[in-house]
Amino acid sequence: MVFIEFINYNDRIIMKIKIISILILFSYQIIFSQNKVWGTYDLDSIVYLEMPFTVYEFDTIIDNNRVYEIYSEDKSSKFIAQKLFFSEHYSNSSKSVLPTNAKSLKTFYLDVIDVLNEINTYKLDYGGSIQKNNLEGYRFLHKNNDGKSLHETNMFYINKNLYSFSYFNENGLNEIERKKFFNSIVFNDEYKPIQYPIKRMSYRNKIILGLLGLLLFSYILRFKYKRKHIP
Repeated sequence: MVFIEFINYNDRIIMKIKIISILILFSYQIIFSQNKVWGTYDLDSIVYLEMPFTVYEFDTIIDNNRVYEIYSEDKSSKFIAQKLFFSEHYSNSSKSVLPTNAKSLKTFYLDVIDVLNEINTYKLDYGGSIQKNNLEGYRFLHKNNDGKSLHETNMFYINKNLYSFSYFNENGLNEIERKKFFNSIVFNDEYKPIQYPIKRMSYRNKIILGLLGLLLFSYILRFKYKRKHIP
């Protein structure tokens, strides 16, 4: 009788341990899923991307330029997608700072990074040019004194707007989260994003190139004809 009660007692303990283990595992899965569930959000009609946690939006005007932002954060990390609308003053100015070709686009990115670096206490690391959806952007990081990357930003200038995407983690950038965030950014090609004005060829130049093409084609035909009739 005592032996039977001992078995029942042990069975109850084992059952409780199993229940507690299941509850701990279930709670862990809930916490894990809450931290890793990513949703897709539209920054505007051109850009959409994924973010974890609850997403908030921020909309304001700074120096006659509208800034729209969506962000997601927890205690140690933050994900930001921002769009800066440049006013007509910048694009219509005789000395416009906005890009007009590939070279000025790179200069524009570097100027923006230098300005941002003046208000940042971390060490700047120029990441270099990046490509996404056939668009050229620029990537840069900020590191602490130990060389650990804490902040990364990817920038793209499109349709006279500056898009920036940033990931910050005070404990150091998590490579899985970093790739997940930046790889999720998509630019919709249906809206024909443009980074700088495409120079249209003049009618005169079109005629000249057309004539050159015709002459070259005629020359090739003559050359082939002569080769066929060589005695």
